[in-house]
Parts: sequence; structure tokens; C-alpha cells
Amino acid sequence: MWGQLRENIKHGIYLTFENHSFDNIAGYWDFHPEIDNLRNLTYCNDYTNPNWTVYGEPLAICAEPGTRQKRMSPTGGFIERQSERYNATPGDSAFVIKALNQKKTATLVELASNFTFFDSYFAEHPGPTNPNRQFATSGSSCGSVDNTDQSAGLWNNVTGTTCAVSIFESLSKKNISWKNYYETDIVDGFINNIKWVQDNAMDRLVHATELYHDLETGTLPSFSYLNPECCTVDSIHPTSSVAAGEQMVKHLYDALRRSKYWDNAVPDFIISPWVPANLLIHDQGTIYADNSTYTHSSILHFLQELWGLEGLNNRVQWAKTFETFFTNKRPNDTPKTLVKPTWYGGSGQPEPEPFFLLNQDESYYACRRPRLRLRYKG
Repeated sequence: MWGQLRENIKHGIYLTFENHSFDNIAGYWDFHPEIDNLRNLTYCNDYTNPNWTVYGEPLAICAEPGTRQKRMSPTGGFIERQSERYNATPGDSAFVIKALNQKKTATLVELASNFTFFDSYFAEHPGPTNPNRQFATSGSSCGSVDNTDQSAGLWNNVTGTTCAVSIFESLSKKNISWKNYYETDIVDGFINNIKWVQDNAMDRLVHATELYHDLETGTLPSFSYLNPECCTVDSIHPTSSVAAGEQMVKHLYDALRRSKYWDNAVPDFIISPWVPANLLIHDQGTIYADNSTYTHSSILHFLQELWGLEGLNNRVQWAKTFETFFTNKRPNDTPKTLVKPTWYGGSGQPEPEPFFLLNQDESYYACRRPRLRLRYKG
């Protein structure tokens, strides 16, 4: 299996967007009958309890758990925190736990329905950008849980992390070419904050304009890591518009689809001519432990097996991989271009506002902030 994959796949493009749950983006997708989302649930969170009938004496003592039991986060308070942060009413803040209507994510829907997608893929850390970017590139955040100090890297002039071998170092030791592309400023390309890159490969951090140039001129490296602007234009990170993020996806897909690399590339989603259309990946896959699951580290594990990489940590070895979903039959009916996203206003009908240009210098984004947001389905 891996031998055939190595013949078919020569390039990987890795793009990660920001801060939306699966149900927020795909909660009402219905083009596949088995998507594990919100469609057939009476409530998003089941608050109904068993029948606690009271008899002459209690059958159970409903007391606080013992001190040995772990305290678990209740994962609540989203509306409260949104209201406090933006001085908004609970009604105005409720959108943070709602889901987008399927027709409002038409570009992503077209992508998912024509290729392969996951409904049980998890972020390594239930927290902000930087630690998750570190997990995505090295299988560890080296203990960072927020966007400050060590994970902030270049922002705070902090020496990069050394606790784990990154995908960049592992590729370099195998003489496999790579670039870390950033859209606005080198800071976005430095979120991973890895000391080995600081010391050995700063010349591999390049503006995203080069990615599209490399696609056009046939100079694409084997591995491309693309950092979208963060966090107000097209990264989908609130307050970015989801439509602007879809526009970026379309821009990248269309450029790849018309390039010489289409037959031999795997951008993450999984988008490739070597995967079946409308394939849903849930619990299936190659497991390496009883509790293996799909996380950011799964991408690293797949690339390790594909290219014979070395040095990646135990978490990477634990993560599920998805090589079994590739086929040797290449379909010829994949879209040559993706549908153009529609930018919906906060109320009423779609408004003909222009999209932001992509891959501009930082000054272009500094004077622009999204004024529109996709409407949410309650």
C-alpha cells in the first residue's frame, strides 16, 4: 500500500484554519447520510436526566464526587464569556454556539462532497492558535497552553522550543524540500516557534505569493505549510468572515487544480485525485493504540510513513493514519474550479461587497477589517 502511495503522492500542502468547531461549520451538512452532526438531534446537549423517582428512602446518594475523581471542564460559559468580552447581550452573543446553514458554506461543501473529509478529527489542545500550530508541526506544544511567552515566539523575541523534533527538521534531515508560507507578515509563519527553524531554516519562511508562483512555474517543494493571515481577514478566526476563508480555499484549490502538481498532491481535507468522492472518515483508519484517534498529529504520522521520516515524538506515533482511504483509481470528474463563495450580510439578503484580496503585504490588511459576517442558523 505505502509503495503505491509513494508512487502517486509526491507533494503535500498543509493549511489549517482557526477556531471553529466541526458542528459550527458542518452542523447542518446533509449531503452524506452518516455525518455525525446536529441534524437529527433534539438538543445539541442532552440535558434530560434519568427518572429520579423518590421512594421512602433514597436508592443512591447524589453527592459531590470524591477528591480522587478528576475535575472535568464543563465546557460551558461560551455565551457569558462572549458577552463579557464584547460588552454584548446574551442574545447578540448566542451566535458563538450556533451552526452555519449548509448553503452558506457552499465552497467547503463542494470540497467535502467531492473528496474525503473527517467528522471525528480533534485539535490536540482545546485552546488558542499557537499551541495548536505547534502540535500541528511537531506533535507537542512543549507545555504551552496559550498564546503568550514561549508559544509567542518572534513576537516576544523568545528562543524557540526544543522539546520535540518538528516536521521541518525531520524533512530537512531526509533532504526533502519544504517551505513555510505566510500571508501577511513573517510573524504568522513563526507561530510554530521552533528553535531548529530559527537556527537553520529562516530562509524557508517565505511570503505566500511564492506558493502560487511555485505552482505556476513548477518549483513547488515536496511539503508546503501555508499560514493564513491571522486573525481578522481570511483565517476564519473570529472576527474573520467564513466566506473570506472559503475564498482563500477556492484560490488555493483552483491554482493547484490547474497546476502540474494536481496528480501528485495531498492538501489536507483530504483533497487528491487519489481519494474517493464524498468519503466520510469517522472511526475507521489505522490505529496504533487502543485509544488512537485523528488529531493534528495524524498528518505528521501519515507524512512520516509516506516519506520515511525520523525523530517525530510518541504522540505522533500514537495518532491514527488514513492511508487506507486512498485508491489506485483516479477519477476524472473532480471540479476544475470551486464554486465562488457568497458573502452574506448580518441581516437581509447577500450584499455585493468586494472580497479582500489575497496574499497582500501586511499594510493592506492593517487598514481593513471585516464588516460582514455570515448569517447563522439557529
